[in-house]
Amino acid sequence: EYFDLTREGLVNAGATQSQIDATLNSLGFNNTANEDWLDNVTRQGTTQNINVSFSGGDAKTTFYTSGGYFNQKAVIIGSDFKRYSGNINIKHKANDKLSLGVNLNGSFSKQLSPFNAGAFRNPVLSGFFLRPSQNAYNTDGTANNSPATFNQVYNPIGILEVDREALNTVKTVSSFTGEYNLLRNLKFTSKFGVDYLLIEEDTYRN
Repeated sequence: EYFDLTREGLVNAGATQSQIDATLNSLGFNNTANEDWLDNVTRQGTTQNINVSFSGGDAKTTFYTSGGYFNQKAVIIGSDFKRYSGNINIKHKANDKLSLGVNLNGSFSKQLSPFNAGAFRNPVLSGFFLRPSQNAYNTDGTANNSPATFNQVYNPIGILEVDREALNTVKTVSSFTGEYNLLRNLKFTSKFGVDYLLIEEDTYRN
């Protein structure tokens, strides 16, 4: 369809047969490739969300702990997100006057994103500009990164194999509590909290 429409446009523009043949050949008319690039850069999106928790205790000590796993693959290739999370909550009554508590929350997430820079590195944008005659893969199954085939717009499948755009995040929110009964209606409470956030961006362009 692409070459039929291109030929029709050249005929309507008054091009000669030799000009038409030369133009079609320059666009890969003789190639056996027949790529649907929008289909190549999209996929079925999936989401996994798993959470487990346990709780228990006795008259002096109670606990609650939980863990979570979240995994999402977006409909665009190269767009993935994973998160691991956990929580521990412990309360302990040392005696009639002293009570202690600790609450720990932590998570680690990793996000992979497609590029949005110039030279049509974004896979969605490339899907609209690449021609069906540009074969995505070599005969051995590897991504085709040949400059002879992709002389203006890069192969988005090949970019994902050799480049990297990752965002790693570590986050913890924790608190420690102590409570002491000084008198029947008078308590002394001390709290200590930690809020830690680490963001690391990892970018590599071949």
